[in-house]
Amino acid sequence: MSLWLVRAGRYGEHENKFLDENRIYLTWRGLAHDLTLLGEQKELRTLCEETYPDASKHKISNNVGQIWRFCKEIHPGDWIIVPSKQRSSIHVAKVEGEYVFNPNGEDPYYHYREVEWIAQDVPRSNFDQDILYSFGAIMTICQIHRHDAERRVREMKANDWKSSGSGSAIATRGDEEDAEDDERLNDLEEAARDQLTKLIIARFKGHGMARLVNGFWTTTCLCSGQVRRFPPGQADARSTHRCDVECSGGARTARLLGWVQIQR
Repeated sequence: MSLWLVRAGRYGEHENKFLDENRIYLTWRGLAHDLTLLGEQKELRTLCEETYPDASKHKISNNVGQIWRFCKEIHPGDWIIVPSKQRSSIHVAKVEGEYVFNPNGEDPYYHYREVEWIAQDVPRSNFDQDILYSFGAIMTICQIHRHDAERRVREMKANDWKSSGSGSAIATRGDEEDAEDDERLNDLEEAARDQLTKLIIARFKGHGMARLVNGFWTTTCLCSGQVRRFPPGQADARSTHRCDVECSGGARTARLLGWVQIQR
């Protein structure tokens, strides 16, 4: 069995559809072609060149590799990692079906696989940093090879989605040799946010976290004209999440601290 990363859009725009329909989709627009009819990657390359005539050769190559993995290399029983862009969390699924082409699907939802959601909204802070780094690959679809990630994620499931502490944060030479090129290319913003989240959780605990978030929310909500004050110990997940949703002045840092508070 293998472990795959499948993203639900650059901004998470397909995430709810993935979750609601128990499917993962290949979200390339305009690709209304049954990929089971293709026997070799060179045929797929020709199709991509015809479908995306303005794309560079490098982009075509990237597209071909990712599309081929989705329709030909992912198999029933494999596990899928879907990082959430809506929350600081990870969704985990098991592939239940073979590749399906739906010619009547709405663009871009022509291609999908049925999945069972093993877990939804597992906090990113539950995962070791080296695993998160692999989940930060910038490609939409890639296989996760490094850091014995598949075994460790399966162990987390058995441990109520807590880290088992059985892995190492140091990549071995074998890890690097096995990793695909696209797995080495990471979303640096996402990686930095993960490290900042873990640092905040480690430095602030209990009332210390509450005081940090309370002060931040008071300042942030003033930006939108909404003042929220919570005594230490009372800035619970519900109140923090409400501020996160209602405050238009918080931006990315506000969302980060809001989810740190929810996860602590």
